[in-house]
Amino acid sequence: MIAAGNDERLGIAAGQPDHLPSPSAINYWTQEPWLTGGESLAYMLHHFLTRRLVIPIPNIWMIVLAIILGKITVIVINNQPHLNSTRRQQIRTASAGAVILYGMTGLQVYISAGVLVPWLLPSSVFLAYVLSATKRQNSVAE
Repeated sequence: MIAAGNDERLGIAAGQPDHLPSPSAINYWTQEPWLTGGESLAYMLHHFLTRRLVIPIPNIWMIVLAIILGKITVIVINNQPHLNSTRRQQIRTASAGAVILYGMTGLQVYISAGVLVPWLLPSSVFLAYVLSATKRQNSVAE
């Protein structure tokens, strides 16, 4: 694509420069609030040719799922009669590994399919449930 650069003589009407508002992502990274007409056309052409549409999954859906999985995990942990400190550490390590695996899977799904899966808040909710359940209890058994 060949387009003219930033030329004050170009534009929709006389006296109005060839500036169009830039998309939010470009504005964030380049700190430029406008694009020239050629840059805007190149941006639109790129998205048209790649047909890349990002589909975001709402945070609240994944937070509710994390609450359900966290509660199930807490019930399973509480049903075990005796948890020593090494078993508690194993549960914490496995939970952290599951969160890291979830993050890597979410990144791969985003790269492959264009589906944006929230990570931070659902992972924090799940870990809050698990860490509170594996916290050392002051009991006679230990």
